[in-house]
Amino acid sequence: MNGSSFAPGLSTAVAGVNRGWLLLVGALMIVLGVIGLGMTYALTNIILFWIGILAAVAGLGQLLDAFHHKKWSGLIWHVIVGLVYIAFGAMLAFMPAFSAFWLTLVIAVSLMVTGLVRVVSAFRLRGHRGLQIVILATGLVSIGLGFYIYQLVLPPSPEVLASPEAQIAWRRSWQWVIGLFVAIELIMEGVALVSIALSVRRDPEPDRAASPLPG
Repeated sequence: MNGSSFAPGLSTAVAGVNRGWLLLVGALMIVLGVIGLGMTYALTNIILFWIGILAAVAGLGQLLDAFHHKKWSGLIWHVIVGLVYIAFGAMLAFMPAFSAFWLTLVIAVSLMVTGLVRVVSAFRLRGHRGLQIVILATGLVSIGLGFYIYQLVLPPSPEVLASPEAQIAWRRSWQWVIGLFVAIELIMEGVALVSIALSVRRDPEPDRAASPLPG
């Protein structure tokens, strides 16, 4: 049996995709992710800036579209959504420290909640000892990671943050989190694309012998 034919559904799903291009994009994402691991603090600011710019552009598009439909009954809500997008984008782009603080806090709380749900789910998996242990372990890791990030984000006493140097040191102690998550996501996505490219066999050449002769 051909080792690359173990997933015919996968081959069908990506039929027509340039295998070499898929491999190149995956490798590029892995490289970018590895580079990002070495600059997580700066990557956080870069990500927030460009997400903010994109959100502001989307909000501006909402406003322009709203004024093309002046008689539309939902015009007011369309304008409000556009303004919210613009305000949110401006906050992300020009207030990266403030935005990173709240987003990192959301990540910490989300990890703890997700971990707690996994732990509860693990205790309901009676009769599946191996799966129960895996889910319980991943849940505890998520809770621990979330609590660790939460402890980093919590601002210390005002006395500790009295100097600008102390404020910068405090921000650097947690502002790497978003950049780290983005870098890991780039690596994981790149690994997935490379795996698909290596797993999908090339489409076989059409069987000329089986094709009817012209005439």
